[in-house]
Amino acid sequence: MSGIVTTCGPERKPIPVSARGKHLVVDIHCHLGIPAADAIVRAAMPDAPAALPFSSPASDKVNGALFAAIGPKLNGVEARLADMDRLGVDVQAISPSPGQYFYFAPPEVCRETSRLINDGIAAACAAHPDRLVGMG
Repeated sequence: MSGIVTTCGPERKPIPVSARGKHLVVDIHCHLGIPAADAIVRAAMPDAPAALPFSSPASDKVNGALFAAIGPKLNGVEARLADMDRLGVDVQAISPSPGQYFYFAPPEVCRETSRLINDGIAAACAAHPDRLVGMG
């Protein structure tokens, strides 16, 4: 069966579903963290929660260790692309990291961070339009 997947970026070039002699492998559940958004919240709200507001101290401890280990992959693209190559993933659909939803922040801070996060996802997709598609 053939078809296309459309990538993001100004060119929006279609990728055949069958690529490199095999079916295209698309990972549809991936997140990209934008550290600059965290900095905006910390500057605007010094008393903002450091962890997810619905989390417990035990979960915070586990998540802290997990996110310290996966930070370069969550917040960047190069390690992600290397993992995709190693695992045979052709395309990732990336969306904002749940830790950056900032539901507790005032609307003006949320507007600024949402724009920054969406722009960061768009920039990652524009830099690698054959590998990444964005969901803002």
